[in-house]
Amino acid sequence: MTHLVPDLAPEGGWTDAARVADIARLRASIDNVDEALVHILAERFKLTTQVGRHKAALDWPTSTKDREAEQVTRLRALAARAGLDPDFEERFLAFIVGEVLVKHGDMRRAEGADAPAPARLTVPTLETERLWLRAWRASDYEPFAAFYADAAASGFIGGPEAPEAVFRRLLTLAGHWSIRGYGPFVVEDKATGAFAGYAGPWNPAGWPEPEIAWMTVPAFQRRGYGAEAARRVLAFAYGELGWTTAVSLIKADNIPSRRLAEHLGARLEGEISIFGRSGVVYRHAPPSYRNT
Repeated sequence: MTHLVPDLAPEGGWTDAARVADIARLRASIDNVDEALVHILAERFKLTTQVGRHKAALDWPTSTKDREAEQVTRLRALAARAGLDPDFEERFLAFIVGEVLVKHGDMRRAEGADAPAPARLTVPTLETERLWLRAWRASDYEPFAAFYADAAASGFIGGPEAPEAVFRRLLTLAGHWSIRGYGPFVVEDKATGAFAGYAGPWNPAGWPEPEIAWMTVPAFQRRGYGAEAARRVLAFAYGELGWTTAVSLIKADNIPSRRLAEHLGARLEGEISIFGRSGVVYRHAPPSYRNT
């Protein structure tokens, strides 16, 4: 969704000189808005800092999932009414919430002598016959952006997107590991070292339940790479993470992804709507069944 701003042309239309003058005027206004945003964010952090102090005193958890979900729903509605992109608003909120959680954790450690030291997260590397499933790297941005520039390829998962939006999306996928302790892996082709897509556990704020998500770039489709990566990820979720169930949420018209879910043994459970987007729910076989 694009925020539409009317072109307020002066009497007699635009001349080059008038445009230059208007650019100067608009930039001055933008600077004023930026200054206001900085002050507003500073005030917000003051409020959340006090909330963090209260949480620490009450021994409440740093993260409150229900509150995060409410914020996402409320801000997406506000963004839609204001003519802004709700997805951008959600990613912006995720960044702010992440910063708040870091500050809250710092306060808890500072105020408690026996508080745990900050953990260093290590993303494991998983292996299949043809693939590495590994942590995100800066070098993944270029092929990831190329995928999202292709409207036909990325249309089922929010594309196409501009490069700067794709970078924020990459940060969201990589940062999911820090917040949840798990997340999507990059799928790398062993033979070439090429970026082949991603696959992994996924559970952002507002999600109905944890899911197994996947994406394969066109160059590696129709080779069974998606199924190979998804099977390894399911084993990771059931084995290392201790999940007892898992779903995959898929757009109804994404036939290749639905076929993959069915190939993995998942069964169609019903329809779903998340943040105004409709899809279908596939429930994967539980670990007890998969291990027999």
